[in-house]
Amino acid sequence: MCAYLQLRVLTMFFSKNAYFYLFFIPILLLSCQDHHSSGNTVTIDIVKPENNKVIGNPESFEFLITFSAKEAIHRINISITLQTNPQSLIYEKEISVHKSNIAFTDQLDLSAFPNDTVFLLKAFACGDHDCKGMYEKSVLFLL
Repeated sequence: MCAYLQLRVLTMFFSKNAYFYLFFIPILLLSCQDHHSSGNTVTIDIVKPENNKVIGNPESFEFLITFSAKEAIHRINISITLQTNPQSLIYEKEISVHKSNIAFTDQLDLSAFPNDTVFLLKAFACGDHDCKGMYEKSVLFLL
């Protein structure tokens, strides 16, 4: 739509006034840029569990992650794996969002794993639609 309007304005005024073309083309081009690519930064805070800490109750392990950004966050992904085997996916959740502040919490039963098992919790967030602005944070925790 923006390109159509630019072309329409150009054809309407170019033939009458070359100065108009030279002055307003940069303004028209700038007005149609994708505003989601303006350097959005995402902050991820893994509130629970704390890094390198033993969790108290493996039957009802609860985690809390907050995401905040200058603009909208477009997608978040949370995963939990074994530290020794990152391909062993224990938990994964991917959510499409368009908010600037998100608090995500969930609860798992990890009682089937032996004591001293070390887990890796990773949180990812996309700062734009194409996920070119990818942000990541991770913590280790153990039983």
